[in-house]
Amino acid sequence: MSTSNPEEQPVINYKLGIFGHPLSHTLSPVLHQTLLAKAKLKGEYLPYDIPAEQLRSHLHQFIAEDGHGLNVTIPHKVAVMPLLDSVSQNAQLIGAVNTIIIQPDGSSHGDNTDIVGFTESLPALLKQQLPQQHVVLLGAGGSARAVLASLIQLETQKITISARQLEKALSLKQSGLFMREAYQSQTQLDTCLISELENLQPIQGAINTTPQGMWPHTEASPISENTLQQLFQTSSSESGLFVYDLIYKPQDTQLLKLAQRLNVQTFDGLDMLILQGVAAFRLWTKAELPNSELFMETLRQVLLNKLTLSE
Repeated sequence: MSTSNPEEQPVINYKLGIFGHPLSHTLSPVLHQTLLAKAKLKGEYLPYDIPAEQLRSHLHQFIAEDGHGLNVTIPHKVAVMPLLDSVSQNAQLIGAVNTIIIQPDGSSHGDNTDIVGFTESLPALLKQQLPQQHVVLLGAGGSARAVLASLIQLETQKITISARQLEKALSLKQSGLFMREAYQSQTQLDTCLISELENLQPIQGAINTTPQGMWPHTEASPISENTLQQLFQTSSSESGLFVYDLIYKPQDTQLLKLAQRLNVQTFDGLDMLILQGVAAFRLWTKAELPNSELFMETLRQVLLNKLTLSE
């Protein structure tokens, strides 16, 4: 005689992963395997290093193999959108997807947790100062779109979008105007070439969303020391000056090292990685995870140990 409970739910073996190119630097598998263990769920999370021309076929294959969820990173965050069955309003407004949820019927739904990850990674004091600050956003790709949305939501006084190609900066500014209207913000938006940055008025913050400086090209920086010094020509004693680099490998990028010489507060991309990952994990699994600083510190240490081992 069977003693099984008919109301017991079948155990799900979660098939998760990340699409990007290149992916040799990614910490996402370590993060999500840790989250699966903490949530006491069965499953695996694998990296899929996929060139742009193979994105469609690999997405279809992942869905056909009963995949449950994907992260999407450089360079696929924008290109993947038309390949999905539906996209959240948040992701549509941002114009980029970093999280894909595969529904039980096999349909694919795109969302964006980068905006939550970036916003929650900022200290409360810095968020309070943004309405009085001029911030330069370096890059105009998928990650830049989420950061722009966050900065506009936080009522940043002025944002200058800077890219190597002006048309990309102008395109992102146009998206920013829609965001500004949707979020009912008064943020001023401007654009310039990265090569013209030294001509800007003094700024209080700079955020790098480009891959310049990412491992293994650790000596690269999106802007030079002279340019950074020119941008922060306001007294270094002024509170609230910051440089944020979304890169997390290495943690101390060349850009952050240059900023530290100017006594400017710096932030790497590790907390954003964790916070956007936790948000995506909740979307895939509906798991209840702690929101405590202790839990965050546990995840940080796991990823820092992995970074140390891979250096």
